[in-house]
Amino acid sequence: MSEARLLTYGMTPPHFMLLMGLGMFRAEWWKELYLLSFVTCTLLGYALCPDETNGRMLVSLLPVTICWVAGGLKAVEDRLVEFFKQTKISRAVPFINPATLRLLMITALAFSMLPWLIHSLMAIPATPMIEFKEAGRWVKEHSETPPLIMATQPYIAFYVGGRPVYLPAEGYQTVVEHARRLNVDYVAIDEALISNGLWGNNEYSDLRFLLDERSHHPELRLVYKFDGVPRRKILVYTLT
Repeated sequence: MSEARLLTYGMTPPHFMLLMGLGMFRAEWWKELYLLSFVTCTLLGYALCPDETNGRMLVSLLPVTICWVAGGLKAVEDRLVEFFKQTKISRAVPFINPATLRLLMITALAFSMLPWLIHSLMAIPATPMIEFKEAGRWVKEHSETPPLIMATQPYIAFYVGGRPVYLPAEGYQTVVEHARRLNVDYVAIDEALISNGLWGNNEYSDLRFLLDERSHHPELRLVYKFDGVPRRKILVYTLT
């Protein structure tokens, strides 16, 4: 997931982005240079990171974006107030004044976020982490010492009390060689992340074939499968 997509759909609704643009153009540019450089450097810095960027890493940008949204809202309010004065609507309709207009705009903005909030709530799994808990329970039952687990997420290692190693977003042979070099005990593949992405593609697309447990994967042996929840399958392999 790219940083721009994460910022747009994960943290800031699209219509807020428009208000942010209005807020930036309304302010004096020389006063905004520092904030613009801060946002730009943050996004570029995370773009250079080899691993996927998590949403919480962009939380530091929220105060800046909220201020720009507020500036954009004030710019729209000023334009509407000026329009009403020029057209004399405010005289014909007494309750239309800056205070009432601001309240109506904030209310409309709050209601406009309902679809975005509903979509975010629906994306939350009904049984969070159950696939990682079940995989962790199996690994713990079959491990005498804290295992070294290579996976896209550290959750299985957390439930086992083992050590996590992140699965490289590389080709199959590179992943196997890296796992052998680190002497990992298990390689876990989770469908929810590997199959996620724009048009079904992400940085782990080259490893998607590992979700097919019926295929032969050289140097890997399937030892555990969880498929109790649709689209959240977990496969655990060991090195042969």
